[in-house]
Amino acid sequence: MPRIHSAALAFTLMAMPIMMGANGPGCGTVVTGGGETSPSGPGYPGTEPGYPGEEPGHPGTEPGGGPAPVCGPELHILGVYETHSNHGGGNHPTGAATVHVEREGAMVLALSSYEPVHWSVTSVPGAVIEKVILNGYHAQTADVPPGVPVETHDEGQMLAACAYEWPGDNQGCDTQGLVSALEDLTGRTLTSFHGCYNADAFVLNDDLSATSTCDVAAGYSLDSHVATCDEPAAPPETP
Repeated sequence: MPRIHSAALAFTLMAMPIMMGANGPGCGTVVTGGGETSPSGPGYPGTEPGYPGEEPGHPGTEPGGGPAPVCGPELHILGVYETHSNHGGGNHPTGAATVHVEREGAMVLALSSYEPVHWSVTSVPGAVIEKVILNGYHAQTADVPPGVPVETHDEGQMLAACAYEWPGDNQGCDTQGLVSALEDLTGRTLTSFHGCYNADAFVLNDDLSATSTCDVAAGYSLDSHVATCDEPAAPPETP
């Protein structure tokens, strides 16, 4: 059985040396690859001036931009293989990752990592995170906004070993398996996926793009898949 705990319990786990249907309209692929990365330095994602997503020219910041339309109940997945490279053999120290949600409205947020990670999730006032789902080959934990339930599928109860590349990496991770499992679990279709092999911070923007600290210097890239609503059927002509 998955572990489910409240935000208060998730907060108490921060110091522990471990980490972690009723579908809307149909959707299709819009964007793959070429995501943005954030600069290094202090500051929480989305709070420092100049953080990607704040500068002119970023999707949603120019006149005529703005939030992406709502296609139905939303499901967002953020995935990494690792947040640091200090591991190997039987040594798997817990990493840390931050996630800041600027997408307003209701959603389920799924966070996945092969290596153990403690996730710290924050959001803007208009974001309604109905649940955070953690997935990983190794243990996953999270600190989330007050009142947000956390459901954990890790170690022997994982939904997939890892997922950080779209549509998949062909190297042992299973992006599509994770997507299918989460869609079955939540009863909703995927809204967006963003992943990188090595990253420790993500911002999910209101236009459904994402920014991250993806380690591009090591040759990695932020992979993204964003879905769109199907066009509604035209009404029949009246005689």
